[in-house]
Amino acid sequence: MNKKHLLIILLLTITTTTQLTFPKYDFIQYWSSSKVLDTSLNPYKKENLETLQYSVRNFDDVIRMWNPPFIFPLIYPLKFFSNYNLIENLWTLLAILTYVVCAYFLVKKYIGKSYKEYFLYLSMILFAFPPFWALLHMAQIGFILLFAATSYLLFRDNKQYFLAGCLLSISLIKPHSFYLLYLFSFLSDIKIKNFKPILGFIFGGTVLFIASLLIAPDGWTWYIEAMKSPPVYFKTTTIGSFLMEVFGFQYKFLRFLPMFICVPICLKLLCKNLNEQMTRAITIAVIPLSQLTSPYGWPADQLAMLPSIIYLLSFIVSEKSLNKTRIKMILAFLVLLNLIGYIAASTRSYDELVWYTTIISLICLLPLSSTASSNS
Repeated sequence: MNKKHLLIILLLTITTTTQLTFPKYDFIQYWSSSKVLDTSLNPYKKENLETLQYSVRNFDDVIRMWNPPFIFPLIYPLKFFSNYNLIENLWTLLAILTYVVCAYFLVKKYIGKSYKEYFLYLSMILFAFPPFWALLHMAQIGFILLFAATSYLLFRDNKQYFLAGCLLSISLIKPHSFYLLYLFSFLSDIKIKNFKPILGFIFGGTVLFIASLLIAPDGWTWYIEAMKSPPVYFKTTTIGSFLMEVFGFQYKFLRFLPMFICVPICLKLLCKNLNEQMTRAITIAVIPLSQLTSPYGWPADQLAMLPSIIYLLSFIVSEKSLNKTRIKMILAFLVLLNLIGYIAASTRSYDELVWYTTIISLICLLPLSSTASSNS
């Protein structure tokens, strides 16, 4: 193990220990909801949560959960933990571990042995990834979305299509974050009559649905009632939210406008004769685009952009037209971009990161041109 590896391990260790001392915010909604579910009460009602939440944290207001009941099987085990600080720290450790493991397998798959030559640059890009820090500060569920996206892509590459679709169904806890991935990937599969990923997705979704009913038979009724007044006025890291901030929050349709634009573009793209390599590249590229144009999404959710980032990095470090100095300059730019994103988020608000998500979404489309050139 050389000095570069030791440096990264040291940084990761410092990150883990320091983050455990910071108060988190969003995790309390999942813990308190699990406790409420255990008493057969409605976890989407503010009054059912406030006593529990105020007993462990003194926030300005109750933090409510807006996820569909697909999330119930994932958070229900939290009810067994009465020590809130303990389970919050365990959740944070699980998030860090998931991030590191997913990054490892993605780098191994997409970059391969080439990572050794640019190890420090690549590690700094991953270490300074703003959604990762947002995840740690908020103790959100973005690492679950990252696991779903990573599992889907890697198992698809191994032609384990049913398992890939099954694991992707976990993302139904925030389905709007992956709407373009669902649309493009599944319609591409239908086009070539490969129904295994879709069947796996349906199977996994059905398991989550049945499990949610077993935990709370009235859960979906509660959720539908709650969504009659959705949190559309929250400022989030999406183009739609940004448009509402600029033109006025009374124009609710602006939050959905980017999605309405992207869907027909995606459908038009599906009409083209795309080979397997191009289809794979687009499937990866639409993940950050889904995050950006979704009506609603937090920076921690955008941890799911990591596969697209690492896929982009694989093209940079293997680009034959670039010498090593040029490659290092590009990697240094990405390190700087991530650091600026982290500083901006730390000094202001994580909701201000829409510019970062936009840039990442655009540059993650670049491998498409390289893939098209190699196929022509």
